[in-house]
Amino acid sequence: MIPLAYPMEFYKTFLEWYILQTGVKTYLEIGCAGGGLVQRLKPMLDLAVGVDPGDFEWPEIPGVEWYRCTSDQYFGMPLGTAFDVVLIDGDHSALQVEKDARLALERLHANGLIVMHDTYPPDKDHLSPSACGTAWEVPYTLRDDLELEVYTFPVTYGMTLVRRQERPPWL
Repeated sequence: MIPLAYPMEFYKTFLEWYILQTGVKTYLEIGCAGGGLVQRLKPMLDLAVGVDPGDFEWPEIPGVEWYRCTSDQYFGMPLGTAFDVVLIDGDHSALQVEKDARLALERLHANGLIVMHDTYPPDKDHLSPSACGTAWEVPYTLRDDLELEVYTFPVTYGMTLVRRQERPPWL
């Protein structure tokens, strides 16, 4: 059993649980910072990829690839890797989060899952770019796409799940 972490880390506990339950093998994290979550999840995965433009020192771990670049730069690379799970927790502006989600969909396996963090700020104080920013706006935009299923959990700072639907609703 995976113990529940601090409430603000619910998304991390969810990712561990999801990976264990589904047996997914490939993971991409946009906004990995120091790489703690990538390292925590790697033992359950064949491939984990961390992307962040920050000046972090990442350890060399077999099966982990680190990219010191923006998500735009990463998604612009001609890489053939498709992922089972993509976590978006980088730039918290609605414009970039939506762009990351749309680009991640292009690199997602058919039954893959996108997890977005910081999509349910608890109050106005958390709307700054250093907190949740405007990332909370993106699930509303993505819900307009009938090919996507979008659900936001109102846990601390918020976690939104996005996946392709097998068929559009009501058809």
